[in-house]
Amino acid sequence: MSKMTDKQLDELIDALPNEMAASPSVWQRVQQEIDAKPIRKAPQLLPWALIASVVLTAILSWKLFDHESLMLKPESKSSAILALIDNIERSHQQQVSQLQQSMQLVAWRENPEFSPFKKGLGELRQAMIEVIKQLKQQPQDKQLWDLWLWMQQQELNLLGQEQQVQQIESI
Repeated sequence: MSKMTDKQLDELIDALPNEMAASPSVWQRVQQEIDAKPIRKAPQLLPWALIASVVLTAILSWKLFDHESLMLKPESKSSAILALIDNIERSHQQQVSQLQQSMQLVAWRENPEFSPFKKGLGELRQAMIEVIKQLKQQPQDKQLWDLWLWMQQQELNLLGQEQQVQQIESI
């Protein structure tokens, strides 16, 4: 590699043209592109595909939906709702169990009665039992459903906070 001095580089730079001229053929091609009629693009398929998928989903869900459940007698509707309540409660208990199994042990976890979270969790669980009893008596009450689901979320939140505190205290 040869070493060039600043003077030699300056001379080479000065020898370069100030402007570059485009060849006439370039301008002819540009003009042809401007004058050309726009090519008609194929119709966009995405909007139609989305509409078709929504319609197909609606039709399938209508066909697969259990219409007989709408025609059930009130007592069998009630038993179906009670079964739903039991399933939701069981699912929530599984979530709680999984969360509790993942918790680390710290000093106050070994003596659960001293846990600052245990009292709140105990009161919340007792209130949830009462709400479930009321919900089984009045399964059509939307406010009871909302309250019960909110309480379940609060229980999970408390357990999560307990786990965070345990992690901090174990450091």
